[in-house]
Amino acid sequence: MKATVRGITRLRPLQSAVWTSSCTRNYVQINRRRTPLFLIPSIQGERFLCVDAGASVITQDPSLDWKNEANSLLQTQVGTWDSQTWRKACRTFHRSCAASSQYQEDSMRLFMALLLRLVHERPRSSEAATLMNSLLEFVRLEGAISTPGLSIHNCIQECLERGWKADQSTYNFLIEIACQQRNPAHAEQWLTRMQNEAVENSLLRPDRYMYTAVVQAWVRSGSSHAAVRIEKLIRDLQRRYRDGHEALKPTESCYVGWIVALRTSDKAADAPEKAERILMELCENAVRDDFYPSAVLYNAVIHAWARHGNASRAHTLLHHMCRSYLEGANKFCLPDTSSFSTVILAWSKSGLAEAPQQAEKLLQQMQDFYQSTGSETIQPNTQTLTSVLDCWAKSNHKRAPQRAEMILRRMQEHYDAGNRHVEPNTVTFNACMNAWARSAADDAPERVGVLFRNMQRRFLSGDVNLKPCPISYMARINAWERSKRLNAAEQAQAVLDEMIALKDPRIAPTTLHFNRVILSWARRGEALQAEALLQQMIDNCDNENIQQTLPNLSSFNFLLSAWSKSGSDVAMEKVEETLLRMSNLAVRPDTTSFNTVLGCCTRYPGHFVKARSVLDLQIARFTDGDQGCRPDVYGYTSVIECCATEPGSMKNRKKAFSMALATFEQLKLYDEPNHVTFGAMLKACSNLLPSTSPRRLKLVDLIFQQCCQAGCVNNSVLYHLRATTTPNIYKDLLQGHSKHSLPGKWTFNLLNRSTRSRQLGYR
Repeated sequence: MKATVRGITRLRPLQSAVWTSSCTRNYVQINRRRTPLFLIPSIQGERFLCVDAGASVITQDPSLDWKNEANSLLQTQVGTWDSQTWRKACRTFHRSCAASSQYQEDSMRLFMALLLRLVHERPRSSEAATLMNSLLEFVRLEGAISTPGLSIHNCIQECLERGWKADQSTYNFLIEIACQQRNPAHAEQWLTRMQNEAVENSLLRPDRYMYTAVVQAWVRSGSSHAAVRIEKLIRDLQRRYRDGHEALKPTESCYVGWIVALRTSDKAADAPEKAERILMELCENAVRDDFYPSAVLYNAVIHAWARHGNASRAHTLLHHMCRSYLEGANKFCLPDTSSFSTVILAWSKSGLAEAPQQAEKLLQQMQDFYQSTGSETIQPNTQTLTSVLDCWAKSNHKRAPQRAEMILRRMQEHYDAGNRHVEPNTVTFNACMNAWARSAADDAPERVGVLFRNMQRRFLSGDVNLKPCPISYMARINAWERSKRLNAAEQAQAVLDEMIALKDPRIAPTTLHFNRVILSWARRGEALQAEALLQQMIDNCDNENIQQTLPNLSSFNFLLSAWSKSGSDVAMEKVEETLLRMSNLAVRPDTTSFNTVLGCCTRYPGHFVKARSVLDLQIARFTDGDQGCRPDVYGYTSVIECCATEPGSMKNRKKAFSMALATFEQLKLYDEPNHVTFGAMLKACSNLLPSTSPRRLKLVDLIFQQCCQAGCVNNSVLYHLRATTTPNIYKDLLQGHSKHSLPGKWTFNLLNRSTRSRQLGYR
């Protein structure tokens, strides 16, 4: 190769260069500059210098025409290469590696074609193995994962079929490339082939790190069959190790990968149980296999139980871990902070009544371990204490807010005293504030406010981990919204206005913040304020082109409730208008939406036709496939109630009764009538049918008999029954019973129905 380097016209082979089996980037000192270069070996062992194009060296690059040379060589007839041609092909192959600084599809295809021809011409040449490994190293370094990269496995397979023998480096490269390509099946195939050839070739020795690489590849693949394949690999490792192959002792990473893969298996539901079975098996065979499960393995299984939502089993396993360490059975399983924190977090998410006490007990045990061992890895930290605090915050215990605030106060004291591991952060304060917001304490809004100002003051003093966030402001809004203060809505609105005034995109109010304030106004029937807020949400989305304040279904349902409770003369028009706005914003009304509108109709007598039209619209939408608005007993009962209170002419009252009776019969297609439904029908008979009408007595008898069969007779039903009939008929219908001694079959369904009615909004 000719080059000109500051007057040097010819660069001789580098006699002092160290031989390399592949193209390796090195550096040479030229004119006091560190210049990158390639050392390209030739067949005769000469080393030529190819300086990088970016260097201040003028070179005649021999690789510019390597593709032409390669294509020319490949066009010759197979089996006609002599020694000189074969050496020329080798040099061309090396130059191609040096010239390709990045992965290219056409280059890779040409690499493999030239390599296959080289192997075909001289399959058993030692230089062929060097060439093959050079190509594999290039693919590995480039991290090729596209289709040409995958075809490298087919290339090697074809070479092996032609008689070429792979060496240890070849299999190492092949397995690593397959793992890079996230193709664990290919990696496992090469590992199996290597094992089979190792029987006759002692130089091929698969080790446990190859197995570990394949196991990790299966884990990363996310395949539902990964756990099965990993188990097969590990069982093979265990068998070979127990047969005397010391180099094949399973690694901890193999077992951890097995446990992790169980989560993505076809039967993920029993993954924690299988993971614990693996761990117990390792404990039983620890002495024989000289493998003692460490805290990492225990933590993996504990985490599996915690993810499964079984805090009790995770706690039991942690207890086993602690006992094994304290009794000296396993000195490698000292629990760490993650061990306790995971179980405490599992208790926090469990929602069980005993969760706070269990979390406190674990925290005390953790502190005892830390004091007895002095290990920094088991010292309680912010996450641990925050989980305990959150456990109290989510409980319904009457002392939960006080306990949560006490933990926060202790964290502050220890942090101020110099313990940096327990620094309270925004999450800690938010959990404590939410504990007060969830409580029914009279002073909850003030307590939340004090905590918020404390956090804000510390942040302004330089503690960047205590910056208030949207969750912090939500706790303040929730505290006011759930209080029974007369000014609750105004105070919640003030918090929302404070967020807006800050104009900080990181703490800008979202749909949830607006919804809670709208709900505060709705509880008081302040429909105008609620509607103004909803309009502000829409305007924000239009003006700023953001979606974080876009009204959702809850927004409109709260507004509907506000108009229903408002007592306004325009309430009926407003609820209809709100339903129309929902459709315009692509928000589908649900059952609650329609029930709220129908409930509003009952507050304004004379709208039975409108009420029925709303119910018909709901039925039509449900029939068209909108499963979220299925009609229920509350909507039908509201229509019957609206008919029963019709104050118009006799003609309108007859029409109203016909509609009430038809609605009562249609209800059975979607739901079952309850005590409120039967009471409304008796009320309709009393108000809409003449007292002397024979039809009235007949219908009253039929309705009451159905009520008795449904087990829904209560005081309200008896009240309407008495108002509809004469004392003698009333006595006959009760069949000698009184309202204080009704048969059980008349009231058996009353408790469940009443409970459901309260949940749906009946009074």
